Parts: sequence; structure tokens; C-alpha cells
Amino acid sequence: MRGLAALQSGKLDPIALARQLSKAELKDAPPCSASSLEGMLGEAKVPGPIVARIVKELRPSNDLPLTRGAVCRAFYVALTP
Repeated sequence: MRGLAALQSGKLDPIALARQLSKAELKDAPPCSASSLEGMLGEAKVPGPIVARIVKELRPSNDLPLTRGAVCRAFYVALTP
């Protein structure tokens, strides 16, 4: 979540974020649903309009486990004017 906030504010290069995510992905983590991601984004203080755009992109999958690709696409759509 910190990566998304830094990317949105222009403080982080997208390639640097991709590298960080690649390293983090090596760790074993439970699947995440759109509902739980929405909660994490709120806790990370991501601005409400951005959270709403991300959730709108992910809504069809609501409580199903999200793929990395779906989340990356939702972040991209939410941050692209």
C-alpha cells in the first residue's frame, strides 16, 4: 500500500515499485480479495477517490482471490487520468 501511495504522489518510480513487488512476492502470503484490499487501502490512507476507482475495477471479483495482474491493472486504471 505504501508503494501505491508513493507512486501516486510521484515519489516512487514505477520500475522501482515493480522490483519491490517482485521481491515481496517471493514471500508466502494468503490470497487477497477486493473487499480486504479496499480495507488495506483505507488503512494506508490512500485517497478515497483512488480507492473507489480501484474497487470499481475489481468489483466483479468482489470476494474471490485476486490475481496480481488484476490488482496491477486496477491500480493503473485508477492512477491514469
